[in-house]
Amino acid sequence: MRTTLVLLSSLPLLALSACDLGAASTVTYDDSGLDSDDQPDDSGGGDDSGGGDDSGGGDSGGDDTSAPEDGDGDGFTEAEGDCDDGDAGVHPDVPDTCDGVDQDCDEALDEDAASDDPYEPNDTSPTALGALEDTPEHQLVGFLHNDQDTDRFSFSVVDEWWDSFKVEVSLSNIPADGTYRLTLNRLSSVGDAPLGELDQVFGSGSLSLTLADATGDEDGGEYEIVVEAIAGADCGQGYLLVVQKP
Repeated sequence: MRTTLVLLSSLPLLALSACDLGAASTVTYDDSGLDSDDQPDDSGGGDDSGGGDDSGGGDSGGDDTSAPEDGDGDGFTEAEGDCDDGDAGVHPDVPDTCDGVDQDCDEALDEDAASDDPYEPNDTSPTALGALEDTPEHQLVGFLHNDQDTDRFSFSVVDEWWDSFKVEVSLSNIPADGTYRLTLNRLSSVGDAPLGELDQVFGSGSLSLTLADATGDEDGGEYEIVVEAIAGADCGQGYLLVVQKP
């Protein structure tokens, strides 16, 4: 809104003529008190962004997505099952050889040392030694690769009615700090002799069992020898097993 202020001369009010009034000078003002060219900028006169990046710059504080480290460079991290990331020879999928170290990180020791044993696998099915009539004595060196390993060997014997037989089984070279168990089972009988476990011994050093012909029973058939560790199996120390018919 604009207001017109009339400035009157010093002449008496009654004496003023229309011409005098017409000659009065006028000045126009803006109610805002400012010239239109001096109006402030309603936009705030600056950048509302504050002169910086609202994202905050720097670290966003999120999760670290960097890849896990492979400390020994064997291709496996601890997250991938490497149980010793400071030894490049220890990681999943590596053969677990006879060294007392769980090389493949499966919580079992030296199980792959069985690949060096010519009689394996014989944990459940026995290695056949043959008939004692053909070969009266068998000697072999076997290995228990860990305390879960079991070695089985079978042989057969003929019970002639005119001849009583005797079979001697011995196990020696057992580790000094180990305890091994030796078991003799009858798997089959030509006659009526009972099947199953016949005898068992355990200990260190050396062990022995004797199979004697029983009077009246047909004892001929197939037999099984079982060698296993109660504790202290040593895949690096072979035991000596001897089966003979004197």
